[in-house]
Amino acid sequence: MEKDDKVILEIENIIRTKQVAERLNIAESTIRKYAQTLEKNTGYIFKADENGRVFSEDDIDTLRTIKQVKDEFGVSLQRAVDIVATRKRGSTQTVAPEKVSNDGESTAIQTRHDTEMIAALLSEFKDEIRSEIKGEIKQVVREEVQEVVREEMKLMIEEMKRLREIEKEVAAAKEKEKRWYEFWK
Repeated sequence: MEKDDKVILEIENIIRTKQVAERLNIAESTIRKYAQTLEKNTGYIFKADENGRVFSEDDIDTLRTIKQVKDEFGVSLQRAVDIVATRKRGSTQTVAPEKVSNDGESTAIQTRHDTEMIAALLSEFKDEIRSEIKGEIKQVVREEVQEVVREEMKLMIEEMKRLREIEKEVAAAKEKEKRWYEFWK
């Protein structure tokens, strides 16, 4: 009987894609895309049975965090997955929040974890913005330099035309200024 109880308990803990989608309030296809991206790019492994992936509470927390990062910071799915995977690998947290017996401790650990994640995301976001701003400044400076060079070129061309006119006038004046004894020429 104990074996049957264990099997029933395991079946009750199976969380399907549809249930995860309902809990996170996103489409089933989005859950599949998140899971597929996690598996493909980070080596994250989901349990599966003959009907497809099954999710644990930890998996759902990971997917929830990816959704939060993507929504709150406007990053791509790939970037959100990378950030969450990096945070999970680098986490110094030794006890998962859902395993702590005291709800206050669980909330404190989760809050600290969320705060650390947000700080890391803000730092990365700040670096990305700084990089984008530098690129935009370079582009603006490049365009301004090109405009100045164009204006200088126009001025030089106008000056060259003016000098040619002066040369023509000087040549014409020299032609008129023939010596008195060369009037028959």
